[in-house]
Amino acid sequence: MQRPYKLKKILKNVQNKSNEQKSDRYDQLNPFSTKLDENERNLKEQLGNSPDIVYRRFPIHFQNGDLRQVLITFIDGLVLEMTVRESVLKPLVDEPFSKNEQEPLIQIQEKLSAKKVTEESEFTKAVQEVLKGKLLLLIEGFSTGLIVHIEAFEFLRAVQEPESEKAVRGARDGFIESSAVNISLLRRRISHPSLQFDTIKIGKISQTAIVIAYIKGLADEELVSRARKRLGQIKVDGIHGSGDIEQFIEDHPYSIFSTIGNTERPDTAAALLLDGRILILTDGDPVCLYIPLFFSRQLEND
Repeated sequence: MQRPYKLKKILKNVQNKSNEQKSDRYDQLNPFSTKLDENERNLKEQLGNSPDIVYRRFPIHFQNGDLRQVLITFIDGLVLEMTVRESVLKPLVDEPFSKNEQEPLIQIQEKLSAKKVTEESEFTKAVQEVLKGKLLLLIEGFSTGLIVHIEAFEFLRAVQEPESEKAVRGARDGFIESSAVNISLLRRRISHPSLQFDTIKIGKISQTAIVIAYIKGLADEELVSRARKRLGQIKVDGIHGSGDIEQFIEDHPYSIFSTIGNTERPDTAAALLLDGRILILTDGDPVCLYIPLFFSRQLEND
């Protein structure tokens, strides 16, 4: 009678091992090779040949007549084509580079017109950055690539008052789906160095950025540590929104009284921070969670 159960257990173990092997194979593509052809082949193996993924080669020239091939990879739609031309292609192609073998990456970084450029030598991390809307730049002969932060936010909706929390008096802005914009909305209201933001990536596949916001000195440090620990214990393939986070960290999921609150208003969130609460922002979701939620607050909302 136990044979069907054992068979299911064996099949499950085989499936888990298969998934682990695929994951290990993905992780083994580290670091970058010095050969541009090999790097491009590995990128296409992981990212595929989807029409929105752009692989573009072009040469950069040096003053002594030498040239090196460069490969840029980005996702069309997350990165604007016009921005690539103006911020990457034009600065690198217009003028030749000085012949300096020791610091070629520094020369390229100085010429790029981007808000941030970072070096990356690990393949898997670079792929994750491309999927998040960054541009990857690789140079023939170098095992280190450049992550260029020129992602576009034009597709995001305007910062406007949330429909579910209309106010007669006060601010008329609200959180949106970008955690970067939401953080800036909080910083505009609390311009103090004690305002802290910690980022945690959750989701083996989705790699969703979860931001913990609190004011150091006002928030309970033990509660901050507990929140950070709870979030770190979430082991799933993907996070779809703040509702998933709430279910995972809820103290009493079957209680009729919630211990986690939520808001879409930056002014309300800022007031909660000044009261010593902790905010949890989910990238891609305008709903901000906060802890703890007291019973008196629920009566006010009602």
